[in-house]
This record gives sequence, structure tokens and C-alpha cells, in this order.
Amino acid sequence: PNAEQAQQAAQQQQQQQSGGNSGGMLRRAPSGRAQKALQQIPLAVLLSLDFVHMYNLPIGDKTNISFRAAAKKNAGNNTSSDGANIGITVEHVLSQISKVKLTLKATFELLRLQFSYTRVLNAASTLTNKVTLYSGGYFLRDFSMSLTRKLSAALTMTNTLGLTSAPSGGSFSTSAQYVLSGHQMVA
Repeated sequence: PNAEQAQQAAQQQQQQQSGGNSGGMLRRAPSGRAQKALQQIPLAVLLSLDFVHMYNLPIGDKTNISFRAAAKKNAGNNTSSDGANIGITVEHVLSQISKVKLTLKATFELLRLQFSYTRVLNAASTLTNKVTLYSGGYFLRDFSMSLTRKLSAALTMTNTLGLTSAPSGGSFSTSAQYVLSGHQMVA
């Protein structure tokens, strides 16, 4: 007998020992594919663990300090995203159209300090300039400029030009974000 037949026989024997079937209905054992999927659920839950804790501290009407702690572990393999980090972000609104942000992020291997300036150009466009002041022993390592345009109520497009002192030199990327009734898709 195969495993499915053995399981059905064990269930029937258990029902007979407990005083017959429940309500005259026999329960069919899950198929092989469904049983395999059910067995993999606990394993899938334990493959990845993410922890994020964030606390916002508003100071007046224009300044906000955010404290963030995060940790991530993927079981079975060590990836570059595994590890823990802490961060502090100070954001200050200069006016209705501009704000500045200073971010300090620390991991076990790296300390990074970034400064960004965001300006609303018009109702549909925002320009963000970001410079990495210090990262892993390098000063003024990265600079990026991003233009975000709202194309419709649900569609946003971002163009980013990044310059770096690393051998790669820089990059240009375009991304589209589509939000529909609480669900987000990024392309």
C-alpha cells in the first residue's frame, strides 16, 4: 500500500476507536500534492525572519526624529541582506516646498551618513538630491538626483541619476510605481 492508503487506513482506525465517524461523514485524506504543501508551511515560515522597530519623535511642527532598528536572517544561506542595523533620521521641513533630511545608519561592518534635500517643483514633480557624506571609510562617495513625477492618481515614475567614486562610475534608472486600492506594483 502507498502512503496515502496507509494514511486513510490510520484515519479510519482512529475514527473507529473514538466511537465511529463524526456525523456519519467520512473525511477524505488530503491528496499527495496538498499534503506536501501542508508539510512545507512550517518550513517556509522558518526560512526567513525579519524584525523592524521604529519610533518617531516629533519636535515642533517642522522637525521629526525617527529611530529605527532592523534585523533580518534567511535560514540556510547567508545573503548580503542578512544582519542588523540601527538608524536615526532627522527630517526638517524648511517651507511648503522643501525639506532636508540627515540619516545616520550603522551596521556591524559599516557606518553611513547621508544628507538629502527634497523640493517640490510643482503639483506633479518632486526633485530629491542625496549625497552620502561618509560610508565605510570614504567621504563624499555617492551623489544621486531623483525626479519623481506623478503621471496619474495611481501611477508614479521616478528617474534617478547616480554618481559614485567607485570604479563603476554611476548609473541611470527609471522605475514606475502603480498603486491601485492599497496594492502596490513596482516595475
